[in-house]
Amino acid sequence: MAASIRDCACCGKAFESTGHGRKYCDKCRTMSQSARERLVYRRQLAEVAGSGKTGKKKRVMPVRPFVCTICGKEGMGKGNKYCPDCAGTAKQENMRTKYEKRRANEKAAEREERKRLREPSAEQLLDWHDLSGKSLARVDAEAKAFGLSYGQYTSAVRCGSIDQLLRSRGIADPAAVLREIKVK
Repeated sequence: MAASIRDCACCGKAFESTGHGRKYCDKCRTMSQSARERLVYRRQLAEVAGSGKTGKKKRVMPVRPFVCTICGKEGMGKGNKYCPDCAGTAKQENMRTKYEKRRANEKAAEREERKRLREPSAEQLLDWHDLSGKSLARVDAEAKAFGLSYGQYTSAVRCGSIDQLLRSRGIADPAAVLREIKVK
């Protein structure tokens, strides 16, 4: 194969290439090879150490004396707060506290949702012209109190003929009838 003149990919100097895939001059090639070898060595060390991070050193915590925050025993450890005897108890307590906080937040959200969806106020319930916001059980109880079926009552309310229908049935004060209704 004939030699060709190429520019080094690292330093940019011209060099005589004797091989097909050469990118570096002789000086840069040795530096590149040693850099590759260092990278391979670091990867092998990382695999052995089990850090999973290639090319990076594993951070090691120094062993220091500590005092257990629960029982007060002294010991040596890497950033420990608890002795081995108290560590399990502390973990359970931490998990219980987190669960109680999460459950309290869920209950508060449920209360807010129930509050948002709860029955309308007494004034709204006494308005038989408006069915919005009333539960199905409440509307059914109102219909039964007026001596109507659910379908008759809702259609009369929607058509606007509920006043006339109630007068024809002899109900002069519908609000008094509605006040007596109790829905479970």
